Formats: sequence, structure tokens, C-alpha cells
Amino acid sequence: MSDSSSVCFLPLVPENRRRAFFWQFTLLTTLAWMIGGLLAAFIQYNFPIISFNPIFREFFYSLIRGSLIGTAQWFVLRRYRLKTLWIFNTAGGFLISSLVALAWRPVIGGLFGAIAYIWLGLAQWLILRKRVRNAWQWIFVPPLALLAGNVLRLGFLVPIVLLQLPVAPFALVGIEVIAGFIVNAILAALFLRLRRNRIALPTVEEENVRWITERSQLRQLQASLYERLDKAWEAEMTANQPLVYGVAVTPDGEIVRDRPMDAAATEYREQTPLAQLVSPNPAPYSEVAWFEVRFTPTGALKIEPLEAED
Repeated sequence: MSDSSSVCFLPLVPENRRRAFFWQFTLLTTLAWMIGGLLAAFIQYNFPIISFNPIFREFFYSLIRGSLIGTAQWFVLRRYRLKTLWIFNTAGGFLISSLVALAWRPVIGGLFGAIAYIWLGLAQWLILRKRVRNAWQWIFVPPLALLAGNVLRLGFLVPIVLLQLPVAPFALVGIEVIAGFIVNAILAALFLRLRRNRIALPTVEEENVRWITERSQLRQLQASLYERLDKAWEAEMTANQPLVYGVAVTPDGEIVRDRPMDAAATEYREQTPLAQLVSPNPAPYSEVAWFEVRFTPTGALKIEPLEAED
């Protein structure tokens, strides 16, 4: 029984929390950004020995700011099951990125030093990849957001320098706040586009069906499903892209439902063994295991368990 009417991968942030998430993430991260900068300036003023070596200074400042930013972000992200490792990965990624940017500065300048923050994206990707589909795209988000902030900051400062305008210290702080806000607003907005690596819950008629979550049982059903599909699949398909389905299996191994994950999967379903193996009239069942089944043009078959909605 194929069902594509309710097929979708759930957003990481549910619809009813999106506005609150955007403002919490943006404001808290901007606050952490500014507090980190002020704390670093305070330490520099009171402990000048730290500023003696530029590498040591950058190391110390980046560690402070990265830790605060990671903590602020995790405070918002924790309700979406992102582990506390987010704090350490963000701090470490920010530190490495800052040191790389410092080394690149003589070559590419401060403006494009933001490219070095691809290391921050990579560190955060290590956390996201277990819960988010296509999480690799996030690797490029921090450097692009910071590059946008640098361009905005430059847009404020260039006229001041060229026209030799007097600038009060609070005006420079204001420019930094605006740039930081824009950077973090971009991060928050793109975070809202992330989707979890799982499909939506079954529709109303199946709401009383329990999802199987016991790991050993899932492994057994996964192996059984792979064997059945592999034997029945002739790997002759005209689609030039992977065909991805959500497939429901009962504890006795019966395939009772399949859900195409996109238009291509719907169009080419008849070329997959699911068209023959899904039971048209399954016996009553009270629990199922859901798997993501991926048929590729090269003939590879990949099966991974899917999680139920909270």
C-alpha cells in the first residue's frame, strides 16, 4: 500500500516554534558574541601579558567567544535533542577557524577571512549529521553568514574612513552589534530550513500503531528487509537519481506500507520491488518499524532505520 499524501521529512524546528526559535537563537547568540568581545577586551586591558603574542591572544579570545556562543546556541537547540557536544564543537571549531583566519590574513585580508570559518561549520556538522538530512550543507553556512557580516561592517566603516568622519566609541560598538545580529539572524533563518532524518508520523488511521525502537529487533528487520529487496531487485531503472522510500515492516517481516519521498520516487515506483512486495491487504498489526530505503542508479541498495516523531 503506497501512501504519498503525507510524505515529508519533519522540520528540525516545528512550525509552532519557528518564530520563538528565530528570535531566541538570534538574540542569545548576538548577546554571547558581544559579551565574549567585551570580556576579551576587559582581560586585555587588565592582563596585557595575554596580548603579548598575537597567536596566544587569538587563541584565548576565540576560546572565550566560541564557548559563549556555543553555550547560547545550545540553550536554544537542546530541546531539539542536540547534545551538549554542540558547545565543545562550536568552541573548538571557532578556535580553529579564528587561528586559520589569522594565518590567512596577510594573504586574503580580513574581509575574506570569514572563509576560514568553514571549520566551524564542519565542527557543527559532526553534531547535525546524525539528526538532520543533507546536514553537509551546514558546513558552508557559518562562513557565508560571517562573510555577509564582514561586508555589512565594511559598508559602515568605509565611508567613515574615506570621509574622515569623527566616530564615538559607542558608534563602533553599535556597528558591531548590528553586524553580529545580521550574522546570527542568517544562521537562525537557515537553521529553520533544516529537516530531521525521519518521516512524519503515519496518518490518522494509523495513529494507534506503535513504532518499533528496540535496536536488536530493528537490526533483524533491517537485515530481513535488505535480503528480500535485494533478491527481488533487478537494478534496472531508468531514473537518473536515487529513489527514496519510507517502508513500514511488521515484527514478522511483512512489508505493509511504502511512502515515496519525492516526485521521482512516486513516478518510478513500479521499477522497484516495492510494487510487488508491499502487501495489498496486510493482516492487522499493532506495531511497525520504519526504514528509509534508497535505490540508486548504480544498483546499490541502502536501508536505514527511521525514528518516530516525538
